[in-house]
Amino acid sequence: MYRGVENSLLALTHMNELIKLNDNKLVEEPLVEMRSMTTAGFLYSLFRFNFPKSFVDRKLTELEKMEIYPVKKSINNRRANLFLLLANYKLLFLSVIQMRNHLFHLIK
Repeated sequence: MYRGVENSLLALTHMNELIKLNDNKLVEEPLVEMRSMTTAGFLYSLFRFNFPKSFVDRKLTELEKMEIYPVKKSINNRRANLFLLLANYKLLFLSVIQMRNHLFHLIK
């Protein structure tokens, strides 16, 4: 349905597999940080664009199954961490998405 979203999930899946296959701790930390920031960006795109709440809920469930949601906070990105305070709470995040979609349709 949304090819960009599916491609992002595929990239996260491959990144997750790479981390699981890795046994070098020096490499693991930057990979986990990159995965966290990529996931935060993915969540922001779900928030920013007018995706239906049910679609966002399904994508969050997929991230949960991959064991990357809730997202690990960043080592050095305060803006991402601030956004993750909202996005890491599924019910709150979905409620904000629903309110945003409702307001979007009122303005349209």
